[in-house]
Amino acid sequence: MGDLQASVYVDGERSDIDSVDSLSQRLDRDPAAFGWLSLTDPAAAETARVVADLGLKPLLVEDLVDAGQRPKAERHGEALLLVLHPVRTPTPERAVSTGELHVVVTDRWLLTIGHDTGSLVSEVAADLAGRPAVLRRGPRAVAVTLIDRVVRSEE
Repeated sequence: MGDLQASVYVDGERSDIDSVDSLSQRLDRDPAAFGWLSLTDPAAAETARVVADLGLKPLLVEDLVDAGQRPKAERHGEALLLVLHPVRTPTPERAVSTGELHVVVTDRWLLTIGHDTGSLVSEVAADLAGRPAVLRRGPRAVAVTLIDRVVRSEE
């Protein structure tokens, strides 16, 4: 079973929420807010449940539930899907490996689904907590920060 983190950001400040419904309610109340939902190592059924609540197009839902995607960037209506493969540095216990990070970006929210990505997403969230100017730019700025971290993981 994976871990779901759900947050709303207003003026660079984070507030945790407890569900996709709470996200929708907060975004409806505050046009300056954006949401970030993050799943870490979820089972397919858990991914399907969360993405169904977001009202995404069926083809996008299928891509999100199915881990094992190639790296890509695809537009699905107002949503952009990015599939990234961060490289995990070898340790004495583990050879070099790649994870899979799905990032869905809209004007109002961001969804990240990490498969074997370790703490990458939580590290980016922690880093951004100290950079409210980036967070004020919204979900696209968060996506760019994630892309940058993945690219730097391959150096």
